[in-house]
Amino acid sequence: MPCPTGLPPRAPRRLPRLGRPARGSTATIPPVAAQEGNGVPQNVSVSTPPSAPATPLRYVIATPEAIYGTILVSGVLAGTQPGVPLTDVFFSGILASTAIWTAHVVAVAIATHGVRGTTSSGVRASISLALTHSSGILVGPIVPIALLALGVVGVLPETASFASASVSGLVILAGLGWLALAERGAKWYVRLLGALLTALAGLVAAILKGLI
Repeated sequence: MPCPTGLPPRAPRRLPRLGRPARGSTATIPPVAAQEGNGVPQNVSVSTPPSAPATPLRYVIATPEAIYGTILVSGVLAGTQPGVPLTDVFFSGILASTAIWTAHVVAVAIATHGVRGTTSSGVRASISLALTHSSGILVGPIVPIALLALGVVGVLPETASFASASVSGLVILAGLGWLALAERGAKWYVRLLGALLTALAGLVAAILKGLI
């Protein structure tokens, strides 16, 4: 049938056939074109956020409170007079740690309770913060107290138990000094010097504590 406009009829367009991609090939999705008013960006990209840096080991196993607890028990051992039964030394270490922990909890709870600027802290929140903040004081003495306990129950000789408990605190402090320098990429002899100085500082603090 002739076209009323006098123009030859156009051949119908053939839509491309949608076939499945060949096996082993990768289908590419073109970027979405932005149309006025649809709010779709031209190129949509999804990126994976960078992972958080790993926490250094010494920050995980040691806190200032834990280090203080270690030095506290070392001071108790340094101030022990010859001839004192090991059982008395064991309970003295536990009582000293518990007393300092209790005082620290009370101090933190009182200091953080109330209103500071725009921040308000109730009694429950202050006590919870104090318990969390002070827990290291009980964690630090675990190793020397455990070595003393082995002597009390007879697993270790009393002399070996007391000596190992006294040295354990210095070994822990030396290890923390080594790790701190290792994180900075220091050479082994610098790490060793730092470990010795850290242990020496702990020894001086323990002796001063034992003199009280």
